[in-house]
Amino acid sequence: IVARMAASDTFAYKRDAKLQQRLAAEMSALLKQPHNSICADCGNEKTVRFCSVKLGVFLCNRCYGLHRNLGAHITRGKCIGLDAWSPEEVDFMRANGNVRVNSYYEASIPPGLQRPTASSTDNYVSGWIRDKYERRKYIPSNTAPGESAGFLPDARCIAQAGIANLASQHAGQRVAVPVTTSAPPPQLFDADFSNFDAPTHSANPRASEHAFADDLISF
Repeated sequence: IVARMAASDTFAYKRDAKLQQRLAAEMSALLKQPHNSICADCGNEKTVRFCSVKLGVFLCNRCYGLHRNLGAHITRGKCIGLDAWSPEEVDFMRANGNVRVNSYYEASIPPGLQRPTASSTDNYVSGWIRDKYERRKYIPSNTAPGESAGFLPDARCIAQAGIANLASQHAGQRVAVPVTTSAPPPQLFDADFSNFDAPTHSANPRASEHAFADDLISF
């Protein structure tokens, strides 16, 4: 019963009007910061009202649409002033932001590679976004293989979001994963038929019919 109640209350924060008002105001304040009011990917300053709650960046209308092509396993966008927010999402956005995230995903841009601008073509910006977040071409050169594809939030945000596994891995600790064992197969009923005589077949079918009739009469 407790588990069902907890599951049904997963999105209770969306129904909390006061909480949503506070979180929406904080997101609007984060968007007004100078480094967040410019699109993290193309530098557009006019239509920045979106963000990626998985990457921690603020985006313009076009780049928000291009992010949607990457898949929810890499990025997930929301509209500031329209969508509902969880406290963990706002904590994540506060802990990151355009400057911090770009310092990671754009740490190793090759010399001569032109960064997209608001006037760049959609194809160029789309390729940049895929190279930046999906292929991770420009992350620091000392990044260990297999490191999480998502930008890592700071320890405070991890604790508030309750991401215990990520926190342990980021601290270099091994994470104990509970091992689940499958239940043993059900035991089938083992009957002993050794004392039963196998049915006998008479070579004369007519004789078998007469014997059966005699049995019925005697019964």
